[in-house]
Amino acid sequence: MGEMRLWEPFLVVVAIGLCLIPSCVVEEETRDRFDDDDGGGGVTSSSSGLGGSTSTSSGTGGTTSTSSSSTSSSTSSSSSGTACPDPYDEPNDTENTATDLGTISDCDSSGGQAIGVLSGDDEDWYTYYGTDGTCVVDAAVSIVADGQVRVCQYIDCTELTLDCPQDTSPATSPNGRAGCCSELPFELGFNCSGIWEDADVYISIDKPGSFPCVSYTLDYHF
Repeated sequence: MGEMRLWEPFLVVVAIGLCLIPSCVVEEETRDRFDDDDGGGGVTSSSSGLGGSTSTSSGTGGTTSTSSSSTSSSTSSSSSGTACPDPYDEPNDTENTATDLGTISDCDSSGGQAIGVLSGDDEDWYTYYGTDGTCVVDAAVSIVADGQVRVCQYIDCTELTLDCPQDTSPATSPNGRAGCCSELPFELGFNCSGIWEDADVYISIDKPGSFPCVSYTLDYHF
């Protein structure tokens, strides 16, 4: 055995270190790689919006809203207290409140029609102004009703001459106008002063008390 030099122990140490370094590096690399894998799959991420937390909306189920509504109904009845309302041209129960049918000529085609209901002791009144022209004055009324009714025509002109036709009876209106009444259709021929027979015509419709409610359709011409 020869004499050991002073630097030889140093070489032994270096050799041992060089031998250990690769294995240590591999081991470290391997550990680091699994740490990365654990980091990618070992962490569970949860979102509070997907079940992690429960959100309750007070507008959906949390609050119960109860709505109540009331049903209102209206009952229409006539002024006489019977369940027989008249939606046509009311109030026209008197001569002074007669429904104005306007101005028509003595040609029959310029006449018209009125619809109404008689309830209780109701009377319906109509008026028009008739002008004597190229046709014939023959003031006429006819009525279709679901009960018994009477129709009267009253003429207002200067120096009236009037003869009630057959099946009619003479009558005077509440305001003193001369006329004729019947339960049947009828025409009135009359004379006024002067050449023309221009006149105001008043029509009244009434019924017996035994018929509490009667609907009618009136046709008229001058």
